[in-house]
Amino acid sequence: MGLALAVGVAGCAERYDIARVRALPVPADDFSALLFAQYIALADDEIAEVDWRDGARFLERAEALSNGQAVEPEELDNREIPPDSVANLAASRFRLISALLRGGGIFAPAEAATAQAAFDCWMQEQEENFQPRDIGACQNRYLAAMARLEEILEGDVIAILEDGRAGQSAVEVVTSAGAVVLNTPGAATLVGDVTGTLTDPRVLPAEVMETLFGEAIDAEPTPPERFVLYFEEGTNDLTPASLDLVPALLQEIVGRESPRIDIVGHTDRVGPEAFNATLSRRRADVVRALITDQLPQPVVTIVSSSGEQDPIVPTADEVAEPLNRRVEVTVR
Repeated sequence: MGLALAVGVAGCAERYDIARVRALPVPADDFSALLFAQYIALADDEIAEVDWRDGARFLERAEALSNGQAVEPEELDNREIPPDSVANLAASRFRLISALLRGGGIFAPAEAATAQAAFDCWMQEQEENFQPRDIGACQNRYLAAMARLEEILEGDVIAILEDGRAGQSAVEVVTSAGAVVLNTPGAATLVGDVTGTLTDPRVLPAEVMETLFGEAIDAEPTPPERFVLYFEEGTNDLTPASLDLVPALLQEIVGRESPRIDIVGHTDRVGPEAFNATLSRRRADVVRALITDQLPQPVVTIVSSSGEQDPIVPTADEVAEPLNRRVEVTVR
């Protein structure tokens, strides 16, 4: 029996090799790197107590972080928690997840990593439920880290949102404590609530962006869409390529709530100015009719014309230019 036990322990020690996991690549981001180290420390403690199962569990979580996987606080269903402790642990996990979704791991990586490791430690000790001092130590470490984490997150997050357009926006955030420039979609800084201190710019993951700014993003009006339709020379007949654009234009209008359509007619500089003034209006009216005749219900349209006075391509008088023979349609 003694020999069998010795072999079994040796086998476990080889299987759960902390040195192997410790030698794995450290995750790139601060939060994951700190959490990686803390899970290894927890595994070390448990294996020292010959708790191979929990040692392996913490090593697996550390290895997942090294492999670039996201590791959330452990779920209660994964452990057999005493019934009288379930409510407290469930509320504590929700509190931690909420802080992480508000950017805790980005803006306060040390506090967030400590809170998560301490929570998982608390879960592990509570499942065993025979070492009150160890349970209390993990719980108190979690509570202290959470209090600091939530204190840091009381500030305002300022971020550059992705607008789906080619132009690049930039914002300089300035307080009495300093300044940072945000010039990448998703980049954000946390402004300290009392001190005005600014964190270095960090790109927010999609889930954090949704938590912080989801309502604001949903409330933003849809940006205007612009269509340009071109005409045959001297006529109000659309070119074939422009006729092909009409279904997309109609789809854009139908997809908006209470749309407004601005229609502006133009000509090139071939022909008398008075004739072109009339022709540009006729072109705008043709497009308006083309739109309104195919929509299921009335829409607000604002029609105007510029004749030959607003060319896209400046030309001398009597020069034919296809890009100037156009109607611009803006859907708002």
